[in-house]
Amino acid sequence: MRLTAVDVLQTSAMDCGPAAVASLLASSGRPIDLSRLREACQTDLDGTSIDIMEQVLTDHGLPAKQRMVPADRLADHLPALVVVRLPDGAPHFVVVWRRIGPFVQVMDPARGGSWQRLSLFRARLLCHTHRVAAADWCAWAKGDENLSALRAKAQSLGLPPHEVDRAAEQSGWFALASLEACIALAASLPTAGDKARIVRALLQETRQSEDDIFRLVPASFWPVVPDPTLRRGEEPRLMLQGAVLLSVGRADPGTVAESHRFASPAAKPASLVAACRATGKGLPLLLLAGTVLAVLGSLFEALAFRHLIEPSMPILPDRPETALWVTLTVLVALFAMRLMLGVGLMRLGRQVERHYRMATMSKLLRLPDRWLASRPLGDMAERARSLPLMRTLPGQVMHLAQSLTEVLALTLCLILLAPANALAILALAALAIAWPALTAPLLREREMTLRSLGAAQATLLMDALRGQAAVIAHHAQAALVARQDGLLDDWNRSARDRMRLAATAGAIGQALILALTAGLALSRTTDLLFLWWLLKLPSAALDLSALLRGIPAQQAMLARLEEPLRAPDRPFTPLRKSFAQAASFGIALQGARVSAGGHVILHDLSLNIAAGEDVAIVGASGSGKSSLIGLLLGWHDLASGSMQVNGEPIGLAELAALRRRMVWLDPVSRLWGATLSDAAQRPDLLAKAGLDLSPETPTGAGGALLSAGEGQRLRLARAFGQGGTNQTDPGLVLCDEALRGLDAERRRGLLATIKGHWSGKTLIWVTHDATEAMGFSRVLVMRDGRLVQDGPPPALAKAAGPFASLLAAERKLALRLEQDWQPLAIGDFRVEPAS
Repeated sequence: MRLTAVDVLQTSAMDCGPAAVASLLASSGRPIDLSRLREACQTDLDGTSIDIMEQVLTDHGLPAKQRMVPADRLADHLPALVVVRLPDGAPHFVVVWRRIGPFVQVMDPARGGSWQRLSLFRARLLCHTHRVAAADWCAWAKGDENLSALRAKAQSLGLPPHEVDRAAEQSGWFALASLEACIALAASLPTAGDKARIVRALLQETRQSEDDIFRLVPASFWPVVPDPTLRRGEEPRLMLQGAVLLSVGRADPGTVAESHRFASPAAKPASLVAACRATGKGLPLLLLAGTVLAVLGSLFEALAFRHLIEPSMPILPDRPETALWVTLTVLVALFAMRLMLGVGLMRLGRQVERHYRMATMSKLLRLPDRWLASRPLGDMAERARSLPLMRTLPGQVMHLAQSLTEVLALTLCLILLAPANALAILALAALAIAWPALTAPLLREREMTLRSLGAAQATLLMDALRGQAAVIAHHAQAALVARQDGLLDDWNRSARDRMRLAATAGAIGQALILALTAGLALSRTTDLLFLWWLLKLPSAALDLSALLRGIPAQQAMLARLEEPLRAPDRPFTPLRKSFAQAASFGIALQGARVSAGGHVILHDLSLNIAAGEDVAIVGASGSGKSSLIGLLLGWHDLASGSMQVNGEPIGLAELAALRRRMVWLDPVSRLWGATLSDAAQRPDLLAKAGLDLSPETPTGAGGALLSAGEGQRLRLARAFGQGGTNQTDPGLVLCDEALRGLDAERRRGLLATIKGHWSGKTLIWVTHDATEAMGFSRVLVMRDGRLVQDGPPPALAKAAGPFASLLAAERKLALRLEQDWQPLAIGDFRVEPAS
């Protein structure tokens, strides 16, 4: 069993449950693919449910059992997944791995692993109360498991075990509960006096005052308390209070975790050599050969100077002048080789960076929507920020190869010079190479923690910038600063832990290397060449150690960069011929059910939209309108039921291909381009969309310089330009609040333009405006993910039902605005009373 739990950090506030489960499984030798678990939590799993966490752990061969235990009994049920309370009161999953003395090892998905005092950690526990029958609690409390734990605690205070047995023999709940409460109170006292006497005194006073049992022992120390809502004549009930945890046992060796949907083979560290060879093998191999030759040349330098000083080794010509010229020629050749190596490494670095940039950009277009939805934008931005560092990777790899070659070559030369000291020399070389390799896994884990915390800071900063206006309007600066301070504290603590471990490991390794070197030097003090190479070996060994200690950081960076590259591509199937030739698409859903985050968002939806039909979908916020659009776009998969297009079954893979023949208008879709003409591609369509601005008007980043209404009309102009060929001509138009932010008169005009432009195409129009829906041939009314009304709008308006209620509410609101509100007109940057 590991000393500490594996650090697995969350990438968003909703990821603490999956991250804690992944940490428990990885620490128990059952690693899972956290990416797939995160994606599942976007659909059929609820990542905030402790029941789901228990199911995942059990499915992977790790016995898990939910428990509700008193806070002082927490250490008896480790390792466990525990629910704690955040400063804002929200629940949060952490892993409590083991206890050593007064400390527990806690892996917090928001902060990483740390050792905390058990007494302080108990204060963070989220304690629950649960109503139970008194008879049920007595049956559990008088069981062997609870009595054994209570006897052990009593003995630690000096109480004989028979006192626990005597309390358990009494009928009812009060005798045993009062004994446990008094023991818990005495154990919490810091004094080292006779705690057994204190327990007996408390117990006597408490049992004599049953009308006020909390007079001496506060309610927080009682395992159960009487139910205050109990009425006369009802069966006795108690309020059980304690911490909620998921206790796990040893992994079942008979369970094959690899058969489960989230199982993952043992992850291999990212290969730095493979990254350097990503652009081809020729240049890296040539540079590697040059690096080896440069090292061997440096050894030749030492031999040449030895020959010039003491010509006892026949490696150069006998004539001094000739030997000197040969030596100078070799030195110039080595200088030229090192210069060419530097130029080659710079070229290879540019190629590696370009390769990863192109691969990342290409992969972004093929990543599944679920994969992107399960990761915050800031986390992806932090990965992209690491791309420029890939340019330095080849240089670091070649430097590592140079140091390794130098250590091996020096070791071989020293053995040739002093065969009697071969074992000591080999031990010195082995220590220089093996010691960093032994400490690398610990450093790699801490480096990943550090980078994940850095990504969390980037996410918070990006969210703050995107919501700057709201933050200022609601005076939320203090809350953001507090959150940022907390993340910086966690990052600082993690960085100190990593530096402390690296410094300690490096100091121990260097001390051993220097000790062996000193012993060897004292054994041969007269051989100048031997001493020169021997004193050079520790320097090369320390250089190698430093480079090897830096490998975990490079592997962590490379692993985060390669994670999206290794993700499976979005399913894609070529568009079948019948769909490519169809002028418009008919949609049929039968018993369609869609889940997100373990919750059903569309319930047994059955409808049939004919090709070329225009349909409006209305309903309150959260009724499932946008979820239905997302289903048609392929963002959601069906949990059950079927979907057909033009009478033919279709799945996610083919929906992705069908998107090329869809138009999707949404007020939050991204605006690109520096000017209106760049964003719309066809400036002549700007006027058709009602945008009376110069085509060269700047849009700003993401449309920041445009008003909300101007942004909507720019999106409409861009949509008008879609198509042009039979393969891309739209057959299905999906509009989700496409004209939000525009006045009623302009909305009516643009809606008529939209219907005319896409006449004969299937048009699905999502709106909150029931009056606007009256202009469509058919209306669908959604409520709580269900289709509650379907039919022509005049008929629905006359019949009693949700649609008629929406129309009546809109008319009532319009009448109130006319009577009780003063209308104002805004124009030319002026506010005036409306005429």
